[in-house]
Amino acid sequence: MNNIRLIGVVGLPGSGKSTFFNGMEYAGFIKKDDIGDSGKHGKDWQGNEEEIHNGIKNGQSAIASDIEFCNPYMRNAFEEHIGWRVEWVYFENAPWKCALNCLYRYYSGQNRPLHTEIRKIKRLSLIHQPSQLILPVINQEIATSSWECAVSCLHRFYCLDDGDEAHEVYGSLKPDLERIKKLAEAGGLVALNAH
Repeated sequence: MNNIRLIGVVGLPGSGKSTFFNGMEYAGFIKKDDIGDSGKHGKDWQGNEEEIHNGIKNGQSAIASDIEFCNPYMRNAFEEHIGWRVEWVYFENAPWKCALNCLYRYYSGQNRPLHTEIRKIKRLSLIHQPSQLILPVINQEIATSSWECAVSCLHRFYCLDDGDEAHEVYGSLKPDLERIKKLAEAGGLVALNAH
């Protein structure tokens, strides 16, 4: 039982948790990326915790992530429910870098609502305080001029407080983002090397 590991990955949306999570080093681990989400069946935090708990009891290591782990209360509650010490790995609190990665995901066909991701980043960046094993957020970019236009649109939305004005600005930017996305798709997206 001494070799069993439970790793918790903490970071904002777009920080790189899933990429880290799927590293070869963790082959054979029970993996729960976004532990609060069971995919097509909706939220199942308790069921996923139970699967990890049972796996650990049976001698299997596990790795879990969730954006809500940015909240120290959620990390503590997770450790209490699992009943096992968690090795926490933190991504830096870099909200703009994460917002750019969410934009990249949006352009790469991952249909996560961009405005929702930005709201989560803004909310969680206020409480996310990495303390140890801090990993950098690596940005992905698209090598097209439409990417720069999209970043400019994102910046206009990101700089507003969440309120009526932000909703109005996002509503006016969404057609621009969709048009830029279609232009980029027509020209083909070319990912630059991470830097």
